[in-house]
Amino acid sequence: MTAELRQRLIGAGIAIAVLLFVLLALPDQATFALALLAALQAWREYSRMMGLEKRQLLHQFGFLWLTLAMSISYFGPGSLGLSWFWMWLGFFGAFFLLGIESLVFKQIIDVTAAWRDLCRFVMGTSYLFLLFGFIGPITGLINGLQILISGIASIAIADTTAYFVGKKYGKQKFWPEISPGKTWEGVYGSLGGAYLGSIIIWLIFFAVSHNTQLLSFGGTLLIGFVVGPLSIMGDLLESLMKRASGTKDSGSLITGHGGILDRADGMALVIPVLYLLFSI
Repeated sequence: MTAELRQRLIGAGIAIAVLLFVLLALPDQATFALALLAALQAWREYSRMMGLEKRQLLHQFGFLWLTLAMSISYFGPGSLGLSWFWMWLGFFGAFFLLGIESLVFKQIIDVTAAWRDLCRFVMGTSYLFLLFGFIGPITGLINGLQILISGIASIAIADTTAYFVGKKYGKQKFWPEISPGKTWEGVYGSLGGAYLGSIIIWLIFFAVSHNTQLLSFGGTLLIGFVVGPLSIMGDLLESLMKRASGTKDSGSLITGHGGILDRADGMALVIPVLYLLFSI
């Protein structure tokens, strides 16, 4: 076992232990709190990567925006239906703060840089809301805990199978301009791992369940179907952001895995879709 693999296993083991403890041993509010903390750390990483931390007003507004958007979406019934409002508030607030820098603090604004940072702010906050903002609300659905655990486990196992299959059999590059290490063989391993993860979690819930309220096997296969391609796209999206910012990892919080964004990227396009599918 290589030192790199040992570090990855240690980091993954700690992260999984913390996540399972919060999901299974604590009330749903703790899951929301963990998601919010992760979102705030992810914003710190994103802001650093994109140079937004140099614009202190925008940087601090990102923390406030995420806290408000996620809190009201979780505690306010039906508030996820007002997601358009959060998009508007993020765009308006960021543009307003750029005006404050210029008009109140008399800073000379480079209009090209201002537009770039405004776009990066709106993109980043929207991305992080998709990544973490649906985690709390999904626990309120029927079988919500099983859906959430199945989704996260499927993503994790898909990433793992992609890594090992790609390492052993990977030859044909998938999209080298964005992710040089990703291969078609790894993609196939990821798609298979997504189904494997969803089925394993269903079997575990089936084995320990003492009532009939269990997600159907068809629902489990639907999770695997959704996770496979969307987690790959989420991973590529984060790779694109890192390429654009010239960074290898978003952070160093998780041993052997980088930052929160490096580990949670596959969830950005998956969790919102799972919420929408199972809330209908």
